Amino acid sequence: MKKATLKDIAQAANVSIATVSNVLNDRHHKVSQETVAQIQALAQELQYMPNLNAKALVTKASRLVSVLFYSGGRDFNYSDPFVASLLEGIERIARQENYYILLHNIESLEAVHQVRRQWAFAGHIVVGCDAHMAAAMIESVSEPLVFIDTYLTAQGQALVESSDHVQLLNSKDYDLAYAGVELLARSQGLDLAFLSYQFEPDQVGVIQARYAGANAAYQAAGGQGDLPIYLNTKLDDLIKDLSNYRGLMVTADVLAMELVKVSQSQLGQWDPNRRLMSFDNIPYLQYLATEVNTIDLNQVHKGEEAMASLSRVLQSGQTAHDQRQQYIPANLINKNLSLEGSTSHD
Repeated sequence: MKKATLKDIAQAANVSIATVSNVLNDRHHKVSQETVAQIQALAQELQYMPNLNAKALVTKASRLVSVLFYSGGRDFNYSDPFVASLLEGIERIARQENYYILLHNIESLEAVHQVRRQWAFAGHIVVGCDAHMAAAMIESVSEPLVFIDTYLTAQGQALVESSDHVQLLNSKDYDLAYAGVELLARSQGLDLAFLSYQFEPDQVGVIQARYAGANAAYQAAGGQGDLPIYLNTKLDDLIKDLSNYRGLMVTADVLAMELVKVSQSQLGQWDPNRRLMSFDNIPYLQYLATEVNTIDLNQVHKGEEAMASLSRVLQSGQTAHDQRQQYIPANLINKNLSLEGSTSHD
């Protein structure tokens, strides 16, 4: 079916294209109510869809927000429960505030500028960006930016402080991992390990903060040396050593579930006395026979707050100084450790 245009509606209504444009853009104080109703009815009948990009170029006011997921060259999965929860929150507030969302996976600064050249954006929500990429975006992107789960170097933090259009929205990953390993150590002793996706220990980021917190708690509890690290790319190494550990801190529920399934496949079972602590509190945990203690990061709320924060900046023109760094409260959910209750971390 051919896409309807302003000209099509104008011809059907026997009015000028300018009149149709004025009516559909709520500038119809000089147009009769009868003509307004006719044009609106025809637009609906012909399934007219406005060109938001062209409209933004003309009015200098865009209602389009990009949600940019940084993959850093790794495979990215939009069906990941973490991503789905975040998008649920973003989309909910975007709909309330009358914004439209465009999703894009980015690997480089050039990819960011390429998508910016194609579309007129009001602002951007950037998820999981590395420190160098984030700093480069702050320096080169003129539209307001909200970074989710992004850590910066001292240089990057200075850029945020000197900017009036950048916000950071994180969880307190260090504190949460510390609390998780502290509970594991009290319940299971010090035969513990850390399972993660690949990360660079000398960089700053979510996983780095979690390992730092987990390692600090391990050493505070009496652990000798550093908390052992295993990566998802070498899961077989952990399976071989699994009998050495009574508890594991895992950086994501999805990865914890994978560990249990691989253990069951290769070893025939998952030891019910071995305890897991992971992040995200995804709904799929309820279908796993093994209970997983988890840290609920309130991802839906994080998405809501990201979009709400961006909307406030777009309305006011700048970011309030006390809102440049925000932390979303999280809940540590204890399911099977030999302690009672849950702990909140604001």
